[in-house]
Amino acid sequence: TAKVDRTTFWSKVNLLRAMGVSEKVCVAADALNDLRNQFAHNSKATIGNTKNKSNSFLEAVAAIWPRLPETKGKIVQRSTDTEHVLKYSEASQAQRVVMAGFILRP
Repeated sequence: TAKVDRTTFWSKVNLLRAMGVSEKVCVAADALNDLRNQFAHNSKATIGNTKNKSNSFLEAVAAIWPRLPETKGKIVQRSTDTEHVLKYSEASQAQRVVMAGFILRP
């Protein structure tokens, strides 16, 4: 059996800091972890009642990538294979969090 990595996200962010990764990236990762913890540990969590956490994450991503408000994302509706272009400025809070998360992915 393979061992499961039990290192916490917080520990991984601190490792990034120790390795000299940009503090802006670490702040965004911390904000993402705070938002993730809200959903992981609170069954009643919604984007609406975690708005402060999601705003902190969005602000941290915008500090890394100032063009975030100009972002457009292509969304494909699988059932009809219909493509839609979603502008960040027109997106809901939940959609903005997802768009920002894609910006941070490796």
